[in-house]
Parts: sequence; structure tokens; C-alpha cells
Amino acid sequence: MTHLAMVAAATTLALLSTFPSSGDPTPPPAPWSYKPPKHHVWRPGHPPSGHAHSTERPASNSGYRSILIQLVNHERRKAHCPAVRPHPALNKAAQNHSAYMARTQTLSHTEAGGPGPGRRMRAAGYRAGQAGENLVAGPKDPAAAVRAWMNSAPHRASLLTCPFRHAGVGRESGGNGPWWTLLLAAPR
Repeated sequence: MTHLAMVAAATTLALLSTFPSSGDPTPPPAPWSYKPPKHHVWRPGHPPSGHAHSTERPASNSGYRSILIQLVNHERRKAHCPAVRPHPALNKAAQNHSAYMARTQTLSHTEAGGPGPGRRMRAAGYRAGQAGENLVAGPKDPAAAVRAWMNSAPHRASLLTCPFRHAGVGRESGGNGPWWTLLLAAPR
């Protein structure tokens, strides 16, 4: 699958990505207060002021997590949403899913015959009242991953769902990667 096909698949899959944990497939209300500014352009290599440069390569996934969550929170602040904080259980679930996608070369919210995001979060020890998942393969750094999600209406809606309080980030290298998973959630 080409990079563009993966981004298109991610956009399509994002329509299913925000869900209440009750098992009801109905997505929560969209963050209607968000209207992207017409003049806003986020250029590669020029992240928001005060954030790490997009070409920076942290030594570990925790470095990528920190940068990505800072960039997500920058976008959430512009939409008047509260910041999300990293959560260890969500990081574990996100990292495991990124590893699965890299291993299978499959951009998907569910594992073959296995759990979707809600079950993966519960298995990692997080009980979500509301949650969303954004996926993308190919962006080389956190700024490029967030930029891809912000340029996709369904991913942007998930990222800017104001009730979310926690985040988990997964990143795994591999063919057609890196493979990124962003879990956003509010506890029960």
C-alpha cells in the first residue's frame, strides 16, 4: 500500500475512531466550536513557537511522545480545549498497536480477529468513558504526524474533542513507517 493510500485509509478509518466505551458505535458530538483559521499554515520544519523542531530525533519513544503531545495540546489550545496528559496505560496500548501495524504492514483500528481500541485500552488498564484513536503511517516525526491528522477532518475532530483528558502515543519503525497511534480518552 502506498503512503497516500495509507493516509486515505487512515482518513476513512478515522470516521470510526471516536467511540463511547459502552460498545455503542455512535460517535460523540463533534467539537462544533472549532473552526480552523483560513490563514493557518503549518510548514514542515516550522513547529509552533516554543516546541521542539520537527527534525529533532529523540533517542526514545518517550521523547517522541512528549513532543507529539505538546503539538497536540498546541492545536487543542487554539480550539479552546483543555490539554491532554500522557497516561501510561494509553501509551502501552498505543505502542503495542503501532508495533502490530508495523509487523503486519496494516493500517487498521482492529487487529486481525482481535481487539479494537476500546478493548486494547481496557486490557492495558484504562477504563475510558469516551475515547478516540488516530493512526497514520509514514510521517517521519511528531510534527508531520500531527500535521497529517490536522489536515484530515475526521482526525482533526477526534484530536479536538474537548472532553478528552489523557493521551497515549505509539510509534514503531518498519516498512512504510514509522507507524503512529494516538489514543485520546476521558476516564469513566
